[in-house]
Amino acid sequence: MQRFLLGLLPLVLAGCPTTTAMMVGAPALLSKSEFDERRTETKQQIEKGLISKEAGETNCRQMLHTVDRNHSAPPPIDPAICEFGSFADTRYELTRSVESGALTPELWVTKCQQLAGQPPEKDVCRYDPFAERLAQWQRLVKEGQANREGAEMDCRNYVKQVRQHPIPGPEISEDACKL
Repeated sequence: MQRFLLGLLPLVLAGCPTTTAMMVGAPALLSKSEFDERRTETKQQIEKGLISKEAGETNCRQMLHTVDRNHSAPPPIDPAICEFGSFADTRYELTRSVESGALTPELWVTKCQQLAGQPPEKDVCRYDPFAERLAQWQRLVKEGQANREGAEMDCRNYVKQVRQHPIPGPEISEDACKL
């Protein structure tokens, strides 16, 4: 019986990345939507006092490193979104609301301008998800977390995806993907 179960193990592991990750002790790969769901769950656990804010933020950063790892570069997401309660965290939540259709880009700008703790950077409350992603790809390349070619390829793929499934925001072009 034991041999039979051991013989099935490769089949089980091949079919389920989460099971594989649990068996080998590696983090499971997450899609962007799975990351968003788990991030929300983590914030709720903090609010209920089930985990500390520090533990939740650490968990968020660890999950962030597993998002969309089937791409060439890490996800173009600002790690500051894992500082729960920060400007970046709240701004990310506003962006998710636009993506879901709950907010318009215009209302996003208004709500963003009302947030406390804004960094002194110019245009921090200009709704442009593509420019935000470009800035993050550039950061990843500069920090050595991604190579330029991989980030540019992910950028071009993102442009193609947005053309097929438009999202609110300014017009985007593959020409901007030259990092």
